[in-house]
Amino acid sequence: MKPEHISVHNRSILLELIRRQGPISRAEIARKTNLSAPSITRIVKDLMAEGLIKETGIGDSSGGRKPYLLEFNANAKYIVGVELGETYSVSVLTDLEINYLSREKIAMKMIAEVDKVINLLLESIRGRIKQSKVDKGDILGIGIGVPGTLDTQAGIIKFSPNFGWKNVPIAQIIEKELGISTFIDTGVRAMTLCERWFGAGQGIKNFACVIVGTGIGAGLIINGNLYRGFEEAAGEIGHTTVLPEGPKCKCGNRGCLETLAAGPSLVRRALARISEHPNSSLADVLNKNKGNITADMVIEEAKRGDSLASEIVQEAGHYLGIGVANLINIFAPEAVIIGGWVAEQAGKLFLEAARETIKNRVFMLSPEKIRILPASLKDNDVAIGAATLALQQLSIPLSKATVRI
Repeated sequence: MKPEHISVHNRSILLELIRRQGPISRAEIARKTNLSAPSITRIVKDLMAEGLIKETGIGDSSGGRKPYLLEFNANAKYIVGVELGETYSVSVLTDLEINYLSREKIAMKMIAEVDKVINLLLESIRGRIKQSKVDKGDILGIGIGVPGTLDTQAGIIKFSPNFGWKNVPIAQIIEKELGISTFIDTGVRAMTLCERWFGAGQGIKNFACVIVGTGIGAGLIINGNLYRGFEEAAGEIGHTTVLPEGPKCKCGNRGCLETLAAGPSLVRRALARISEHPNSSLADVLNKNKGNITADMVIEEAKRGDSLASEIVQEAGHYLGIGVANLINIFAPEAVIIGGWVAEQAGKLFLEAARETIKNRVFMLSPEKIRILPASLKDNDVAIGAATLALQQLSIPLSKATVRI
């Protein structure tokens, strides 16, 4: 290991020990880490200068002078987490324990122009800093969950079918504008990190997260670790073929799961079937909105008991179940956590249809043992996961806990 890597490694060990076991003395740190006294002194000095740890009191003496105790200072610095979605964007500013100081959810209205989208993100991030009344210099990093295939090391969105983007260096743009270290990953992998540390995935070694919104994606935790796959392309469940002669997808394929179970599929089915169901409340909604209808409207009418809207939502849930059953048959996770704005808003009607299909299609002796769970933090999942991503990239230790919203 190179000297600079050793230094980073030792710093991480020491900070994690203080985070988990503080208040703790320097002598106790030396006993538990086997680091030399000069190394501990140097690292502690640096961490205190950065505000990440603080002296919090005096411990008991074991014969000499009473030692000063050190503890993690979660309120000294801050993190911004952002979900960039095609339909909604959520941004949060948190302390180092992922507790909210500020949050905003905005409708994206299917804006796709790179400049416009990035300006909205910058405005939202600046707004979180202003509302929280923190110094921008105390923001350690920004994490962003984005749609598409990525080069996370370079911070580039290589291809986002729903935005129509290719090779957008989004992390570099945000970092240049704000002067804050910026990191990206897919929205569903950010959600998966959130569930791994703070949600339904705590304590589960192998699980999948599926996000259902304007698009569909999956995140995988295998043996406790986030799996990205070759060229970071793992998890594109939305672009697996479910109906070979089905609707054309923006990716160029036909019958992708995304075209059958994501938000736009609800709209497509509603528009295709309303003329055959003139007594459906969806017909009234369409007339009131001058020929326009959204997935939210379809879901709302389903909740009110409209038979056509309910049928459309359940059909989407059925197709999601096919995709998730395929995922289970390949990876055999202990649990599948389903989130995203479509899954959250459609709720039980959607998830029960998915569960029933999964039960009938999973090739296992005991499919009932696989837990199908709703996402824990709902529309906050991706933004919290993005903040978690930034902490990981900055080597700030995490702890399994309940996020205080």
